[in-house]
Parts: sequence; structure tokens; C-alpha cells
Amino acid sequence: GRGEFLELLTEHGVGCCGVERNLDMYLYCRRKGLKVYFKDGIEYLRESADESLGGVFLSHVAEHLSLNELIELLALCYRKLKRGCYIVVESPNPSSLYAMAKHFYRDFTHTKPIHPDAMKFLLESVGFKEVKVEYVSRIPEGERLRQLDEEKLPEDVVRVLNENFSKLNSLVYGFQDYAVIGRKL
Repeated sequence: GRGEFLELLTEHGVGCCGVERNLDMYLYCRRKGLKVYFKDGIEYLRESADESLGGVFLSHVAEHLSLNELIELLALCYRKLKRGCYIVVESPNPSSLYAMAKHFYRDFTHTKPIHPDAMKFLLESVGFKEVKVEYVSRIPEGERLRQLDEEKLPEDVVRVLNENFSKLNSLVYGFQDYAVIGRKL
């Protein structure tokens, strides 16, 4: 991508590199002075020594891969990570109808959305432990359904309607992205 995470790590003195297969994004990162390789992630990992990486961050990669490619990528990440280190896989949240309608289907290179529970299962199936899901990128409040004011309607009506608005907000306006975090023990 644009190298934002690489910049953050570099600013904090963390040794890091990026892997990018899109030439435009690779050149963009290079112009910013970032250490980045122009390769496919699976190819890069195949060439890396086992237990040589201190962490892996896959930002909006998984939804571009076939299931077989994704499984291979995650298995390689497990093999290449040092013990005790983490993987973070961030992807669009298919549980948010807003995220799917507004963003996901605008990118022709997306193959399919991946449910966070399915991603958690995949990480566990290749060996990761302590796997958890975190939701990120909240939809702005102005985009969500507003709660009713209790002073204008009967309390029981307001309570039921607000409960329903909350359910709809969770489904329609849920977090745009999720991250699944796993650890190699």
C-alpha cells in the first residue's frame, strides 16, 4: 500500500520492510525512502528463512487472494515467524453492510469478503494461538441512525425503537474493518 505502517514503525525505530506487488505502490513507497521489495508476498516468504521474522502485518491483502493462496500465505507466515511473535491480518468487515456497499465492491481486485470468524479459524488452523478479533474504523456517528429523545414519546416506545436502531446500526453501520491477531508460541 502507501507505506503508512512502515513509516510508523520506522519513526519508532523498529526495523521493518514492506512487500508490495503493485508497481505504483512500490514506487510510491520507494520515493518516500521506505524499505520495500517489489514481490508477491508468498514469493517473498518462500525465500525467507524459517523463524526469521519478528512480526507480520497483512493490511488488506487477504481479500485479494484465492482461498488456496490465503492458506499458503498464512502457513508461510507461521513458519517464518519467530516463536512468541505476532501476525495481524486486517481486512474489510463483511458484517458491515455499509463497508460492503460503499467500499468493498468498488475494488475490482477483491475476490471475496472474508468473515472475521473464518479468518480466525484459518489462523488457528495453521497453528496460531491466542487468536482474537478486533474491530477497527468505526463508521462516523453522523452516518448512523440516531437514537430517539425520551422526552417526545412514551418511554417504552423510545426504549424499543432505540434497541432496534442499535441493532440496525450494528448490522448496517458496523465497523468497516477488522483485524485478526494471532501469536506463534
